[in-house]
Amino acid sequence: MREVFRLDHAAKAEAVVREHPGVAAIGHVRYATSGRDQVEYAQPFERPHSRTWKWFSLGFNGNLANYTELRDHLTAKRGYHMVHGVDTEILIHHIAYALRGEVKPALVDVFGELTETFDGAYNIIFLNADGDLVAARDPLGFRPLCWGRKGDLFAVASESVALHNMGIDDICDVEPGQMVRVDHATRTIHTERFAAARGHRHCFFEWVYFAHVSSILDGTTVYDARWRLGQHLARDEHVEMDDDCVVVAVPDTAKPIGDAFAFVLRVPSLEGIVAALLSGGGF
Repeated sequence: MREVFRLDHAAKAEAVVREHPGVAAIGHVRYATSGRDQVEYAQPFERPHSRTWKWFSLGFNGNLANYTELRDHLTAKRGYHMVHGVDTEILIHHIAYALRGEVKPALVDVFGELTETFDGAYNIIFLNADGDLVAARDPLGFRPLCWGRKGDLFAVASESVALHNMGIDDICDVEPGQMVRVDHATRTIHTERFAAARGHRHCFFEWVYFAHVSSILDGTTVYDARWRLGQHLARDEHVEMDDDCVVVAVPDTAKPIGDAFAFVLRVPSLEGIVAALLSGGGF
């Protein structure tokens, strides 16, 4: 964000904002898990239309397990041509189809229609040309999602640390099968259930790798979760520790796990990789 909006240069930052005025904005920083590593695959994706409520942009965090089936249905049954070959494009087409008709539908119904065909993890951020903003979390809640507000500012992100850094302290988790909708016309925020929750399935990598250590996911701090994981690993360790044993956590996000593992087993926890690099060694 600092590079895109030129935040290190006040005049250039103001020029960017003047050039791109609007009531709301969405962004995306997740690396691609499908498709090619090219600029045209960068999200959000945009779907233009002559009607403002059918013109929208979309950001997607997740993976559709039935992507191949959905793609083949769109191309063979509905006559769509896939340009990017990525699951986000599948979402674009399905949401566009759910917006069909001459009357603007309720967005809770639009997202409810997605659950009839989608299988997998799909956190979605949606913004149309009317200024309506939606953040939706799939019925199993695989990926984390939270929102908060401070005065007239509304913000949503996958991790609470992003909102805390904006000065937002009152943060709420989006529940599985729930969406948060901001109505630009009335300047109101609505939490709506577009699908029944089907239990809760966590993405393991959020807890051990992806998430920032200071984030709170679904009421639990990432640091505490990683520390407890280290304790459990230590209890399952059967190798006898001696004076030559040390713990080196790799990568940095594993540090709380490694520290807890070392603490329980009473061995040192060291920065072994850093020490190797400083001494002229390599991996």
